[in-house]
Amino acid sequence: MSKWVTKDLFKEFVEEKKNETQPASGGAFLDKKWKALEKGPSDNPKTYEVRFLPDPTKGFYQKIFYHMWKMGEKWVYMQCPKTHDFNNPCPICAVVNKLFQGSENDKTEARKLKRKEKFVSNVFVAYDPRDAGKPADDDSKQEGKVLLYEFPSKLEQKLAEEIKDTRNGLGAAIFDPGEDGYNFIIKVGTQSGGQNQSFPEYSMSTFARRPSAIGTDEEIEKLMETRVDLNEYLVKSKKSMADLIKAMKDEMFWDLIARDFEKYENETKTEKKETPKAEIPKEESKPSTKEPEKEVECKKEETDDLDEESLLAELENF
Repeated sequence: MSKWVTKDLFKEFVEEKKNETQPASGGAFLDKKWKALEKGPSDNPKTYEVRFLPDPTKGFYQKIFYHMWKMGEKWVYMQCPKTHDFNNPCPICAVVNKLFQGSENDKTEARKLKRKEKFVSNVFVAYDPRDAGKPADDDSKQEGKVLLYEFPSKLEQKLAEEIKDTRNGLGAAIFDPGEDGYNFIIKVGTQSGGQNQSFPEYSMSTFARRPSAIGTDEEIEKLMETRVDLNEYLVKSKKSMADLIKAMKDEMFWDLIARDFEKYENETKTEKKETPKAEIPKEESKPSTKEPEKEVECKKEETDDLDEESLLAELENF
């Protein structure tokens, strides 16, 4: 194993992936984000090639929970607080929980708002077809750079298979920038979703058959210095409780959760000095004693991954 990927660090990450359970981005670092991948036709998917790289501090890639929905002609994107700790309260998750207990119309609204997941990693972009014909000194070129790649769960599953399969999987080699490492070939095709909609399709994506280095040792050292701390990226991309509450008020769902989140609303008002603490009536300033409702287990539907991948393409605008 090379000096860039330590055995103990990778072993710890393998255990995290094995024990991981699936529970029922902001504008930071825009110049470090790989542009949303374009898809090709189903019989000729557009091909990209990257090398996944370890995080500069700890781990290899991170999961992001998020909510994204269309409000009028604009998309609203909110990183879910559960990204940082699954026990963190989230007004949007609470609204979804309430709506799933209601009518079919309520459940339709819940599906629009419900929590989704994606992943983020540092990657070395080995090949991007969109750079064809650009001069070597063109700053807009993606090839040859270390960038942040936000990718859907279908691609993460392919990484997880190599990580968890200790007998036949590539293991740490999928993150090794040296001569023992393997590139990941991303093939983005098109899948029909009905109603004249189409979505990215990744099933043909695979790891390269032969290992290769992304550069000389000296070049790799310089490239590795350009990686982004993923924890810092997630912290700087997260939304405040005030932002999350406002979003639910804008969508006219606040009344569903007002009592449960009264404490947090008062806290945000105090921080903004909109309502001095002394002016809040005593009985109103007390947090609700009502026991929080258990979060509804949201059944995964066949269209969930399609919705997720189509939303990821919209994140380019944020």
